[in-house]
Amino acid sequence: MSLAVAGAGIGALYGIAVGNQKSRLVAEVERRVAVITKAAENTEDPTTILQAVKQDLVANPVASDLGTLLIGREDKILLTQPEVKSPPQQALRRATKGDSGSSGSPWDGQPIAAYDSVDSLAWGIVAQTPKGVFARPYIQAGFIATLASVLAGAIGTAIYSWASGTAFRKLQESEKQHRQIVENAAEGIITINNNAVVETFNQSAEQMFGYSAKQVIGQTIDSIMLAFAEGEVESSLFGQSPNPTVITNTTQIQKVPAAPLSPLVSTKRELMGQRQDGTIFPVELAISRLSQGDAKRFLLLVRDVSDRKQVEDTLRKRTEELELRVEERTNQLTHLNEELLHEIAERNNAEETLQETEKRFRTLFNQAEVGIIQTTKTGQFVKVNPRFVELTGYSEEHLKERTFQDLTNPEDLGHVVTQFRQLLAKEISELSVEHRFVRADGSMVWVQMSGSVVWDLVGEVEYFMGVVADISDRITTKGHLVASESTLNSFFNSTNAMMGVVEVVDDDIRHVSDNAAASDFFRLSPVTMRNQLASALGVPAEIRRDWVDRCLESARKGGPVAFTYGYEPDFDNGQRGMRWFSATVAPIPGQQQFAYTVMDITEQRQQ
Repeated sequence: MSLAVAGAGIGALYGIAVGNQKSRLVAEVERRVAVITKAAENTEDPTTILQAVKQDLVANPVASDLGTLLIGREDKILLTQPEVKSPPQQALRRATKGDSGSSGSPWDGQPIAAYDSVDSLAWGIVAQTPKGVFARPYIQAGFIATLASVLAGAIGTAIYSWASGTAFRKLQESEKQHRQIVENAAEGIITINNNAVVETFNQSAEQMFGYSAKQVIGQTIDSIMLAFAEGEVESSLFGQSPNPTVITNTTQIQKVPAAPLSPLVSTKRELMGQRQDGTIFPVELAISRLSQGDAKRFLLLVRDVSDRKQVEDTLRKRTEELELRVEERTNQLTHLNEELLHEIAERNNAEETLQETEKRFRTLFNQAEVGIIQTTKTGQFVKVNPRFVELTGYSEEHLKERTFQDLTNPEDLGHVVTQFRQLLAKEISELSVEHRFVRADGSMVWVQMSGSVVWDLVGEVEYFMGVVADISDRITTKGHLVASESTLNSFFNSTNAMMGVVEVVDDDIRHVSDNAAASDFFRLSPVTMRNQLASALGVPAEIRRDWVDRCLESARKGGPVAFTYGYEPDFDNGQRGMRWFSATVAPIPGQQQFAYTVMDITEQRQQ
């Protein structure tokens, strides 16, 4: 009985150990799949991915009691650790066909194995423990139990307790380790089933979306992703709705192929997440398929890319701003270049014009019929032309040692200096003064000196440029005219004939200027009579009309018109009765005025 119990106990322990060994092999396969999946996120090169797996095996080698790890394709074995002569071909073929699971029971004589596939690479991964090696301790224990049946029960119980306790602790430690990795990951980790229902939701995902795991687990993934139509998120994730009988057509946030896709391994998507408070933010999803038999689950690595998007937007805006500034600066430089070329052309033209002007000025300076002088602000001669030398009788060298004040007649000097000081003080813009110069021979010459000051850039006097004209003849003529005017004025005011200047205003005559005889006739002074209308002086209307007609006639003829008229004055001047007058009117050239002469011929008519 003890032997049977011992045998049964050893068999039970062996069966449990085989199950535990399968779990360890499955965990080892899943861990290596995760390594390959992560490496595939960064590259599609199989060689690079295989190198990453080898590096991981160096850092985390397969436990010696697990047996052999095999990675290969249907037609080729890529890696084994440790090297074996007879690799598990049957399990590898299952894995490369897309299957996953485990094989080997305690009594079928087959090796204990776990296998899974990496569909994107068409790889299979197998972890296998040889049955003979694994069963050897239990076979030895059976022999010992046969020899010591009494102790078999106790030994069997002890072995069972030890084996099951160790396996259970390892399983608990493995599960705890995986849970800690998932919960403490910096990125959100979410697993969903084939119907897009959330199964796990780690702490980072809770912080990212603002939901607790209890609120999300059991809900579909579109409860935390922005969707505008039912099944839209699932369509974006899988390329088609995971349940085609429910969703037939959706509007996708991100364009994906409309045709059904293969099960996903390490595929990235960018969607818009929606927090519990309603805020929307961009997320990047790395989607991996986790297969176990016919059941399929999907691992979602969620990353909040708000900062990255913001940086991208900022860089894009700054790039656009920089391009705009470069374009504006280019336009400015082009405009400045055009302006510079235009300015150079203008300066060249200005220089040519200046040279031509200087040439003309030198010609004018040397050949002018008037004197031209250039002096300092004190009046010191700097340059004089030949005409000024001739006008004054001094040589050019002699003049440069003097001022124009030295040549000015002392009687005129005060007036000249006063106006020159006003010019320097900017009280007047131009100087124009008539005065006398004392020539070298002591004779006097009347001149008109006019000119202006040339100022420098800081507002200081650079020099005075003046023109000196000999006006001796004009002064002499002016004297004669003054004398003639005096004679005419004397005659104008001493003659008995009425004389003056009138103009036509509608049907009236306005007196502009009248001599003493005319003003005495109307008993007014010459000043009072100025600008008086004939109507205001009491001249009858018919006489005024006659005067208007005669004036207009003289204007048409362009010469004098004589006429006679009778007039009985209406004021007491000692001359009562009709008076007869002989009048002559003539137009004044260039003016709409007429000169008149009136003689009293009453006594002549009476004779």
